[in-house]
Amino acid sequence: MKGLSLRAVGGANILDGQKKEWRRAYGKYGVDGLISTAFGQKSPNSVTQNNSHRQYLTGQLIAEYKGVFGKHDINVLGGWSAEENLYEDLQGKRTNIVGNELPALNLGDTDGWSNAADENEWALLSGFMRASYAFAAKYLVEVNFRADASSRFSKKNRWGVFPSASVGWRITEEKFMQNQHIFDNLKLRASWGQLGNQNGLGLYDHIASYNINGYYPFKSELGQWAVISKLPSESRTWETVEVKNIAVDMAFLRNRLTVTGEYFIKKNKDMLVSIEIPSIIGIDVPTGNYGELKVKGWEVTVGWQDKIKDFSYGARFNLSDQKDKLVDYGVEYNGFVAGVNQKVQGYSLGSIFGYRTDGYFTSEEEVKNSAAFNKAITGVGDIKCSEKDGDGKISAPNDLEYLGTTTPRYTFGLNLTAAWKGFDLSMVWAGAAGFSIYWGATTGYNAASTEWGSTIAQRVAENHYFYNPENPDDPRTNINAKYPRMAYIDGYVQNRHGNTTLWLYKGDYIKLKNLSLGYTLPKNWVSKIAMQNARIYVSAENLLTITGFEGQDPESATGMGYSPFRTIAIGANITF
Repeated sequence: MKGLSLRAVGGANILDGQKKEWRRAYGKYGVDGLISTAFGQKSPNSVTQNNSHRQYLTGQLIAEYKGVFGKHDINVLGGWSAEENLYEDLQGKRTNIVGNELPALNLGDTDGWSNAADENEWALLSGFMRASYAFAAKYLVEVNFRADASSRFSKKNRWGVFPSASVGWRITEEKFMQNQHIFDNLKLRASWGQLGNQNGLGLYDHIASYNINGYYPFKSELGQWAVISKLPSESRTWETVEVKNIAVDMAFLRNRLTVTGEYFIKKNKDMLVSIEIPSIIGIDVPTGNYGELKVKGWEVTVGWQDKIKDFSYGARFNLSDQKDKLVDYGVEYNGFVAGVNQKVQGYSLGSIFGYRTDGYFTSEEEVKNSAAFNKAITGVGDIKCSEKDGDGKISAPNDLEYLGTTTPRYTFGLNLTAAWKGFDLSMVWAGAAGFSIYWGATTGYNAASTEWGSTIAQRVAENHYFYNPENPDDPRTNINAKYPRMAYIDGYVQNRHGNTTLWLYKGDYIKLKNLSLGYTLPKNWVSKIAMQNARIYVSAENLLTITGFEGQDPESATGMGYSPFRTIAIGANITF
């Protein structure tokens, strides 16, 4: 049949591994003979052998039909796909290997030997269909449908059905737009769709899982006993991610300037969330499809591409704004909990709740008459927090406030490119704004308290609270300091009390993610040495970060720890 095509695609990734760990005894002798292993431990030699097998199989069967009938353009595609993943692992260990020369399991003691095994498997089966129709290249309609079945769910809830649809109108193809000279392209589009999500589920959460938890005397022997650590759930099903959007695509100045604007609403329905139950049940309960998250936002992309003789250049800038709200979390509000990324209905998924600071205590009288976390260790120069409920102490939940979110509201990027006579240059900038980072008091970095073997950061040493009532004119006096008074940490927690606005930072940043400069050698050069193309380049990653955050990396919200490496690479791309 003309226009009909059939194809089958398959793939496999199989990995078999074998590992042998030989801890040979050597070196140290005592009155009882050899007593140490290679790691200096007072234990016998040992050999551990591990065999593993990983197997991933995938396949697709696809049928597609394409047809053009005058002004009518039709495309229909349908098929099936399947995925299966298997993992097996077997391990054995024995000690006191005879001879201390040959690492063989059968040469070890049968007393104290051990073995372990692990095995898991998952599978996914999907059916899908897409039908698109265009009339005169200006009225566009597309309908999609897919059904997914996952082994992570029980049989009665295994299948999920997820449809989607979109429409488009290329206004510049209309007759009434043919004589205008503003738009080279003007297209309106809208879409609605659903997709399934199974992230957050274990492989066998719908099946009762038993763990060997000990032994009990039975007749003249010890028998094993097993427990269920978590209740299974057969009622859980797919989380549905639903997205609605409307958009406009525009092009001007002979398609050199392009602009795209989009508004979207995204809902995560039937989110898997935990529920609170009385502890008397004595066992963990599974998550359930009780949650809903809503995200609203817009995105604008502006691009420019041009060429002047041998010089070509381009720029592309995108800006997005989005806000999320946890509409339903399956539990009623029963008070805030201090912390980061708290999940509370009506607030952002990355919400921060804590105590608002109100400067520092400036006198013993103020300490005596004010609320504090622990007055027994509170002194002049310590953090003072705002009290909201009037009970004379700072405590949760009544004195807590919503302090912000770790989720950026604005994200933006800028790509710049240029090329001239074989040379090419590109820059990639990215950034985010409208979010907060909570970096709690960390000894040696941003804390005004220290302990044995630790230091005080220079910025803290130079700008901490100091006042000596016996010498008010002391040049070290600083009652408007950024950090509280310095103190030894032993038994002192007031200034390290977490979740206050003192340790809250703006996370806004701009990063130069990549800078690349290259040169493509002329064709008549490389053809002489049997090459089709040759390009040499130098590329740098994470060259520059502009931010007010005092920690290591605002993008990963890292105060101290691992952050992205700055790398510079020199290389060549050669095609023969």
